[in-house]
Amino acid sequence: MGGSSALGSRWAAGVTGLSYAGAVSWLTWLIVSGPLSYGLKGSLTMLMMALPSSLLAMPSATWIEGTLAGGSFSPAWESVFLAAPGIAQAVALAAMLGQRLTRVPGLVIGWLLTVDVAFCGWTIAYDEWAPRGPYGWLILVCGAGMAAGLVAARFTAGREDSAIA
Repeated sequence: MGGSSALGSRWAAGVTGLSYAGAVSWLTWLIVSGPLSYGLKGSLTMLMMALPSSLLAMPSATWIEGTLAGGSFSPAWESVFLAAPGIAQAVALAAMLGQRLTRVPGLVIGWLLTVDVAFCGWTIAYDEWAPRGPYGWLILVCGAGMAAGLVAARFTAGREDSAIA
C-alpha cells in the first residue's frame, strides 16, 4: 500500500511541476515571438509568474546581457533567460511535493504559484486587446493542471501518512 501512494504522490508532484513549466514555457514563447512581444506587459507578467526566482535571476541576466552579450540577446538566449527561473522553480516545486518532509511547504508554495498562474492567464485571456485573449486560455489550463496535481498530492499524502502509522 505504501508503495502505490508514494508513486501517486510522485505522479501528482510531476503533474504540478510539468503544468507550471508548461505555463512558463508558453508565456516565454508569447513574449519572445508572440503577441506579448512588445515588452512591458510580457516582461512584467513573466516577472510575476516566476516570483521569487525571477527577482533573483534578473540582476545576473542584466549583467550578462550588458557585459557578455554586448547589450542585447539573440531571441534564443532571451528565451533561455526568460524561462530559466520559472523552469528551475517548477523543478524545485516538484521535488518539494515528491518528498514527505517538504510536502507541506511545497503545497503552500504550489497553491500560491497556482493562483499566480491563474491570475496571469486571466489577465491575458481577458485583455482589452481581443486578439491576445485566446493565448491566455492555455495558461489557465496549466493553472487547472497545477490545482489538480496539488489536490492529488494532498490526498496521496494523507494515504501515505496513514499507511506509515
